[in-house]
Amino acid sequence: MIKGKEIIKGLAGYSLTPIATALMTILAIPLISNFYPAEEYAKISIFYSVGAVVSNFAFLGLDSSFIRFFYDPPKSLSNKTMALLALCVATVVNCTLIFIILLTCPKMAAVLLFGESNTPALIVLGVYIAGSIAFRMSNTIARMRSEVRDYNLQQILQNLISKFLFAIAVLVSTNFFPSIVVMALGTIAVSTYFLTKQRENFGLDGSHPSRSDIKLLFAFGIPCCINGLVLILSTSIGKIILGWLGLFEDAGVLAIAMTIASAFSLLPQAFSLYWSPFVYKNHAAEHARIREMHDYVMAAALVATCVIVVGQDALYMLVGPGYASSQSYFMLLMTAPIATLICETTGYGTMLANKPIYVSVISIIGIIINALLTLFWHHVSGVLLRESRVCVSSIFICLAKSITGQLFYPCINSIARSSISAGAILLLCLGNCLFLRFMGIQSHLDSTYKLRTRVLLQTRNWQSANAIWRSITSEMIR
Repeated sequence: MIKGKEIIKGLAGYSLTPIATALMTILAIPLISNFYPAEEYAKISIFYSVGAVVSNFAFLGLDSSFIRFFYDPPKSLSNKTMALLALCVATVVNCTLIFIILLTCPKMAAVLLFGESNTPALIVLGVYIAGSIAFRMSNTIARMRSEVRDYNLQQILQNLISKFLFAIAVLVSTNFFPSIVVMALGTIAVSTYFLTKQRENFGLDGSHPSRSDIKLLFAFGIPCCINGLVLILSTSIGKIILGWLGLFEDAGVLAIAMTIASAFSLLPQAFSLYWSPFVYKNHAAEHARIREMHDYVMAAALVATCVIVVGQDALYMLVGPGYASSQSYFMLLMTAPIATLICETTGYGTMLANKPIYVSVISIIGIIINALLTLFWHHVSGVLLRESRVCVSSIFICLAKSITGQLFYPCINSIARSSISAGAILLLCLGNCLFLRFMGIQSHLDSTYKLRTRVLLQTRNWQSANAIWRSITSEMIR
């Protein structure tokens, strides 16, 4: 039996990068929200979301197949061959898609994404996706080979360079185009460097892939690809639809809240980086340990929710006044990463049974719910109800994945205890949003943020600034 200390050590090793990335993301919030107009940041955010969607689609799930069969590869395939196949397929798919768009409807595509006829932005998007594909494959190899040091180095260096280039771009111009250009070039540079270092892990390796084994990779991978697409779209479909409707200011305000939420979504990602290979490798011998982990994760999710509810005011002190209203629905967005974290301990049964199609169907239904609620509730009601779409779709996906996962690989010790914890998390998220929205707290916060920002930006005498700020807080207390 694997000792608990070994699991903790493994989790800690893969947690370094997500935690560092989350901190860098949070520290970048003041730069984004105080310099970029909401409309321009919306375009940047949509650029990254579309890039993530296309890079995920381009693999056709072969990166997931690489992970699934790394420890038990098909007879005619080596790990090197599977890695090469995944990289080649993703590159070809990306180039084909970009070429077709540029050849047939570049202006329409640019207007849909960025609200303007900007064909060069589509070319930049293709370059960024190419870099993302290369980086993703290199990173996956390091992860599966348990090269924790290389994995962390890749992630941290990529994020540091990205944030540095982003800071330079915003100082040059607050238009979205310079930002996406430098980010695309930075991604290409970093991915090329690390992919070159990993070149010995690619190749045919004397193997002769059979048609049946390649078919097996695609049969497993394509449903996983659909699931990955839906997972990305579940958090980004709202701002993309708002962009299509021409509501880039609303999309930008939503995007800043999603950016903050994405920092916390890195925590379930950190857990998954270690846990998914562990489950695939040890699901038979460590069933009791895997059951225990679910209880720990539920407790951690509840504690994390409480901490975020209490600490959100401190987070939003970093946010510029033009984006502060997003706090009214921020905790609704947080249900997505929390639900994802829970599913990491309940939904592996379908994957272990080689039935990813179940996950795909659930994910597709979830994204349809998300998109329909975005369109319908946008016209019917206000922003709070509209953003509850994330909460509704996340709850559905979490429940459905958990139920189907338990059919093939039970890992919940107490359904009652898990249900109580999940219910408490949901009440905290919904209750916080309703309190802020209907008790008039948000408008007060908005005015406070505006006063504070004005003082800090316009007053060079810090003693005077502090004096003014103390008078503001005294008035609030009174």
